[in-house]
Amino acid sequence: MCVSFHPLSPSIVAAGSFNGEVVVWNLNEPEKAMCMTAIDSPYSHKEPVLDIKWVYDHSLKKNLLASAGADGKLLFW
Repeated sequence: MCVSFHPLSPSIVAAGSFNGEVVVWNLNEPEKAMCMTAIDSPYSHKEPVLDIKWVYDHSLKKNLLASAGADGKLLFW
């Protein structure tokens, strides 16, 4: 449904799917996902992921992944 490249490491890409999963890959090793959300978790999307963005958190001093779903959830990873 949507993709977003990491702003500092362009080989890292995140994608949001129709079934609510959020998956992150390193394109230098595309055969395996770096991480994937569990769709049966209470802290995941239950409907399609509509948008996904990398957001810099100034307090943590790193980029987090934000996903917005049709279920009305805005989640940070």
